[in-house]
Amino acid sequence: MRRILSSVVQTLRPVSFSLRNRKRGIEQQWSICEKIMKGVPEFAIGKQGPPQRNDWFDDECSAGTSLKNKAYKNMLAKKNTRWAREEYQRRRYEEKKYIRGRRRKHGGD
Repeated sequence: MRRILSSVVQTLRPVSFSLRNRKRGIEQQWSICEKIMKGVPEFAIGKQGPPQRNDWFDDECSAGTSLKNKAYKNMLAKKNTRWAREEYQRRRYEEKKYIRGRRRKHGGD
């Protein structure tokens, strides 16, 4: 806790000085405040990545989704021909079927 407070004090010292200096513009003052608001919590908690939502979504699910997306782009590029539309629908069905099975296997979600 002391480490966090000392870092906040060290961060605020230049700000208090810059706020006294009237020659600086509001944009510069705001950028300093913004750095403090973003920096202190990052220092205290640490930077975290986005949470993993689904444990069941693995490389096979990702591969199926990418095949479906390629089929969709192909369908759009070929002006929605019957073959391209059927290929996309088949890939979408396979992807949904596989993902549905994975969800059931891992207990819902």
